[in-house]
Amino acid sequence: MYGGSNPYNYLRHQHVKTLDVYKVLGVSLDSILKLVLEEVTPKPEEKKALERAVSDIIRKLLDVRDKHGWSYDVMHLGSTARDTWLSGSRDIDIFLAFPLSEDERTLEEVGVKAGIEVSEGRYELLYSSHPYVRIEHMGFEIDIVPCYKVSNASQLRSAVDRTQLHQRYLKEKLTPRLCGEIRLMKAFAKGIGVYGAETKTRGFSGYLLELLVLYYGSFLEAVRAASRWKPPIIIDIERYYTPREAREVFDAPIIVVDPVDRRRNAAAAVGRQALSAFIAASSVFLAKPSILFFKPPQRRLPNEVSEHIAVVVFKLPKAPPDVQWSQLEKACSKIRAYMEEHGAQILGSGFWTDEVDTGALAFKLASWQIPEARVHYGPFVWQREASMKFIERHLGREDTAEGPFIQDFRWVVVKKRESDVLKVLKRLLSDSSTMKSIGVPSRIAGSIEEGYKLFTEKNILELKGTRLEAFLTKVIDRTPQYVRWGRRDLNPRPPALH
Repeated sequence: MYGGSNPYNYLRHQHVKTLDVYKVLGVSLDSILKLVLEEVTPKPEEKKALERAVSDIIRKLLDVRDKHGWSYDVMHLGSTARDTWLSGSRDIDIFLAFPLSEDERTLEEVGVKAGIEVSEGRYELLYSSHPYVRIEHMGFEIDIVPCYKVSNASQLRSAVDRTQLHQRYLKEKLTPRLCGEIRLMKAFAKGIGVYGAETKTRGFSGYLLELLVLYYGSFLEAVRAASRWKPPIIIDIERYYTPREAREVFDAPIIVVDPVDRRRNAAAAVGRQALSAFIAASSVFLAKPSILFFKPPQRRLPNEVSEHIAVVVFKLPKAPPDVQWSQLEKACSKIRAYMEEHGAQILGSGFWTDEVDTGALAFKLASWQIPEARVHYGPFVWQREASMKFIERHLGREDTAEGPFIQDFRWVVVKKRESDVLKVLKRLLSDSSTMKSIGVPSRIAGSIEEGYKLFTEKNILELKGTRLEAFLTKVIDRTPQYVRWGRRDLNPRPPALH
């Protein structure tokens, strides 16, 4: 038999995927980390492909510069330049660094023109501090971003200018071992759903994760520290502030002072939910390590959904992804508040977009029914003017079930209301004016009024197998997956193979 009594060798000989082998065998923490590092480290052929793509696009951008007589340096920045990228990642960041003497309008115009000229007609125009161009090139997605060439934080004109300072700082500090530790950290954050500082995640940026590993010295030490975190968390690698000063300068649950710019909290984008998840997942991982923290199973809708769920799917106006996520977040919050004001008991909610033209809002409810009456308290009886207005507003009205009457010094009235949650929701969704009045972004309100599809537990399985499925499972079942990954039965002892 191949591999003697070693079940790992036996299963690999049977052409079982490496991750699946470890999932079956439930090996030690060190073995799990070695395996993950092997899986997430780019293979030699990946690195060669990256180097060819970077070299080729830089050459083309320099040729375009010389052809037109433009003034910029071409810089390869970000995780692919620092060798902290994950295997399978196809994103490259190329910056066009203009001299500080260049006016901003020229920087933006030339930066976009250069990106378009090397794109071979396949590009997307996006916006951050400046407009920038995203292209597909040799199998990679490349962002071509204009910025100013700076040597320190005092020269910064915009947020993107800071990226080159990050590059210089980390290139001086990082070693091959630390790059591996950073890959483990990024894979962990990605696996538990907190990787990314954009609106849809409000989590940990790649740069922030790199700083955490640099500060603590390894992935494992960072996770151990995180399991003990209690806000406010303060990390100041360059010791710019005392803890008290840092709290006064930055009002945030986690403060990571940017080592290249003392005015910036590198963790400013981290939301409470992502921070809580990172702390909790770190604790569970240390208690019971599992490969699933790094490569979680894909979530699927069950074959039967018994929860009360309402999902609104509609065409989304074209906009940059971060704008789409931000507007959906606001729409979800405002619609939820409206429904709660009308008596609905909402257990959870969420929002989603494919970042192209489809949006969804989802609400999990305790019941489809709302009590048919609600008690509304008015002014104290000695508030003469307010009392008279209250009586006039409610006495004999069609929606008044009882009252006004006096109770404990106050005027009180019992009001009738719609008892069907779906009717309340549909009435709101059919009226963009009402949606706008409660704070739903106007473009979202208009799109919903134009047409939407409503799914409940009766027909939600129609969405099984669609891009919405993973999102919906998180609304229906809010228990973090890592809680289940930490159970003992997920890491059984290796089976005896004879």
